Amino acid sequence: MSMIGRSAEPGSDAMRSRTSASKVLARWACLLLGGTAVADSLPECRQLALQDRVQGRDCFARLMSTGTVEVRAEAAWAAGDFRMANAAFRDAVEAHPERADLRVRWGEFFAEVRNLPDAERLFQEALQADPENVAARLGLAKASLGAFDSRAEELAHEVLELDPGNVEAHLVLAQLALESGDQARALAELAAPLVAEDVLTRTRALALRAAIDHINHELPSGAESKALSLHPTGGALHETIGHFYVINRRYREAVEQLERAVAIEPTLWSAHAALGMNLLRMNRIEEGQAALARAHEAFGYNVEVVNALRLLDDVMTWPPDVADGIVLRIDAAETGALSAMARRLTRQALDVFVQRYETDLPEDPVVIELYRRHEDLAVRTSGLPGIGILGAAFGNVVVMDGPSSRSVDGGVD
Repeated sequence: MSMIGRSAEPGSDAMRSRTSASKVLARWACLLLGGTAVADSLPECRQLALQDRVQGRDCFARLMSTGTVEVRAEAAWAAGDFRMANAAFRDAVEAHPERADLRVRWGEFFAEVRNLPDAERLFQEALQADPENVAARLGLAKASLGAFDSRAEELAHEVLELDPGNVEAHLVLAQLALESGDQARALAELAAPLVAEDVLTRTRALALRAAIDHINHELPSGAESKALSLHPTGGALHETIGHFYVINRRYREAVEQLERAVAIEPTLWSAHAALGMNLLRMNRIEEGQAALARAHEAFGYNVEVVNALRLLDDVMTWPPDVADGIVLRIDAAETGALSAMARRLTRQALDVFVQRYETDLPEDPVVIELYRRHEDLAVRTSGLPGIGILGAAFGNVVVMDGPSSRSVDGGVD
């Protein structure tokens, strides 16, 4: 804690007021001048981190060792030490089980690191303790949004009924609209968040606005430049843009944005995870596995990352069958029965494609992956089981159910 303003002897209320004011002015003067010695609260650390990642990290590190348990949880979260943050949130909730707000923040933490089942559980527990808790209902909306759950819109509107001025709910609705391709509605929902008082809220709104510019090839993006001026040390801007490139199946551009995100903010583990998944979609398997491993090492509770890494442990043992610009990945138990047929059908399809569209094939090989278990295919495409698809194409990478994944009556194994 800073000692500025502490030298005066205790006296009148006026003196104490002047002393307190001096401390505040001294702290903000230090912040404006780039100093760190007196920044000792979460708001001050967050203000520092907006412009200088190193100073912000050092500030959070001090709070991780000196703050209350809930402050330590927030500081560790902000610093990217997710294991410590998770443990501290657990301790805080155990110490204050009656406080719904602590469960909400722990749930928001889990939502950010993509552990959506635990996030939803904590939001529900918070609502049981406080049925009118707007933050918990908003947290459920965000978790549903992250899981592509149709409840997200309904929940966001429930938040606005309870709190008509809630700009975070408008951000949820803006993202939903943009994911469905309704740019006009997304822009309407962004009107309030784009002028919000909170800097990070404005930055998130600008990220969605910048994503629209990228999707429409309207570059350079003014919204992107504004977001960078507000928060030059944050990678979430590029993570958001990358997300919408993925939505629009523009995977190369998504990878470029996600690589920028982790370069700017190396502890943005959600971006490492997204980068890993999209590198896999581009057949950059070893790089993708390394990015996923980095995310897992930092925080081992991201379900999508865990699933993908387990799947890779299996797939990486399959010997790739490479010939004539085609790479086949098929479980060794089925290679003999399927390889010749898969290669012949792929070659025929490529020849038809070239003739019909009067084009040449790209230099990258065409990759065909056949899965014996349908849930493995689901994990390969999204990181999560339970997706009812027969296959997917990521440019030159095609993944699909193999014959063994379907029972004789057409069911899924």
